[in-house]
Amino acid sequence: MSKPPKPRHIFIKPDPSYWRVLGNFVEAFANLEAMMFQSLKFHAGVDTDIARALFSGTRVDAAMQYIRRIWEVRPIAPGRKADMENMFAQIKLMSDLRNKIIHYGTFVTSDKGRITSTIVRALTPDRVEEHRASKKDLNAMIDDIRLINTALAWDYVPLPIPAELSTAHQQTPALLQPWKYKPEQPTARQKAAQGKKVSPRRG
Repeated sequence: MSKPPKPRHIFIKPDPSYWRVLGNFVEAFANLEAMMFQSLKFHAGVDTDIARALFSGTRVDAAMQYIRRIWEVRPIAPGRKADMENMFAQIKLMSDLRNKIIHYGTFVTSDKGRITSTIVRALTPDRVEEHRASKKDLNAMIDDIRLINTALAWDYVPLPIPAELSTAHQQTPALLQPWKYKPEQPTARQKAAQGKKVSPRRG
């Protein structure tokens, strides 16, 4: 017989070292938002004054969608688009976790360490979402943001291209490195719950 699972214990206490890393991450994400503004301005082909008038309040998720819409009428090179989509996918992961941390907070559990959870606001238990939010995860995202900022700047900041880089990656050498932040994979139970949430209504 398998042993029954141990009860989960939750710890909420001051953690200055975590708060320091969290502050660094929040600052890094703000810098990413500034870079996304510059990228949106570049792809839209407008000057700074027009960009400020149109996009001053645009967050990263909306900026990515605007840029994709611009590509529909002003296509870019396939290799560059693939690199951008690679960055956008990682930005989306980090943005989702950032929003959960900022709006739901975090706490330490005996089984998973520090997490962010929707348990206080989820309507039913099967809709509860939780994600790791450790110092290791935050530092990994900070490193990824640095790579992305460098890669985004490649469009409008002239930088020397190392001769050894292949033609396919000459625009974004930063992306030759793998992403450091990798979210945990959902369990079978979590996948089943997600399937229930997206099932279409009848009637």
